[in-house]
Amino acid sequence: MKCFVRQFLLLMVAVLFAQCGRFSYHPKLVQLDSLADSNADSAVSLMHQIEPLMAEADERDRRYFRLLSIKVADKADLLLPTDTAAWQLVDWYEQHGDRRLLPMAYYYAARVCRTRNDSPQALDYLLKAHDLLRDDDSQLHLKAVVNSQMGYIFSQQKLYHDAINSFKDALTSDKIANDSVGLIFDLMEIGFNFENVNSRDSSIVFLKEAADLAQSQRNEYVESPNS
Repeated sequence: MKCFVRQFLLLMVAVLFAQCGRFSYHPKLVQLDSLADSNADSAVSLMHQIEPLMAEADERDRRYFRLLSIKVADKADLLLPTDTAAWQLVDWYEQHGDRRLLPMAYYYAARVCRTRNDSPQALDYLLKAHDLLRDDDSQLHLKAVVNSQMGYIFSQQKLYHDAINSFKDALTSDKIANDSVGLIFDLMEIGFNFENVNSRDSSIVFLKEAADLAQSQRNEYVESPNS
């Protein structure tokens, strides 16, 4: 009996220590995070609905809400906050916050920078997010969009081979996540960038694969000859 009690107590201590390493958040915030990826308009409504609750929330929930507010604004094509607001969130998550949310903070700081045409700073944030997510397949969507955003910046800077590599990394994550829309755009961008380095045969292969996948998914935007 004493042995059983000792084992039970050791197990409970282990569970408590494991829980202490995790952060729990208001359920509405978790819902908002998920909804922002699937329905931007509904996410905007939920964001406004829970905003008064955040006035009385603890600091972790308030910071998470501010981060999600940037995410929702980005998804819904609303005005993003100032650079300062994004930098303050990055600083807080680097120093005090949930490290699991730091890549997201870097990503949305990069999105804010891109709206200000500050590509060098945006790329710096994306590279930091990329390094944190390199071996993390638990955040596949974020991993994919971080790589695709890097790809767009590299392409704009005419670093086409770097762009191809970044879009291929995005493609890998989207394949694991079974994100058909993400796959279509990854394939298209790889094809476009191969065209830019005069590798027409490779370009045709990837663009055809994108077109075939778009047709199978009935994605009218991608199938359009004007897309």
